[in-house]
Amino acid sequence: MKRMSDDTGEEKRKKLAGVFALVLIVLITLLFLNSMLQNRDGRRSIVSEEDGISYSKDEGTSEEIRLKNILECMSGVGEVRVMITEAEDSQTASVFQEEDNAAGGVRGIIVVAEGAENPVIRSRLTEAAATACGVSPSDVAVYEMSR
Repeated sequence: MKRMSDDTGEEKRKKLAGVFALVLIVLITLLFLNSMLQNRDGRRSIVSEEDGISYSKDEGTSEEIRLKNILECMSGVGEVRVMITEAEDSQTASVFQEEDNAAGGVRGIIVVAEGAENPVIRSRLTEAAATACGVSPSDVAVYEMSR
């Protein structure tokens, strides 16, 4: 009789070890998948199925943040949003480096700002963005921000 209970105990231990191993594998898989959904700094990102570009909830690239901060300091300008589009064949490390735009770099800039409904402010925003990024004013589009 002891022998039967030993076999049953052995089977229970094997089943318990199997369940434990399965739970461990599931947890490791979940941790791996979670790390794949986060950027290096821990922010979650969404990958668009259409273009495969990763979008995160941060303010933008460091160049966009720098330009935004500069433009918001201008008189008559309120909140600003900036998007800088770089040429696909660009070899530049930063859009603020002095380099010929025809060889690559910034392709265009979009600025959406409070105060841009004023033509003088719009012109100053265009000039400032073009100067900061080394592009012609025709490569900068400035729009007023909706309220």
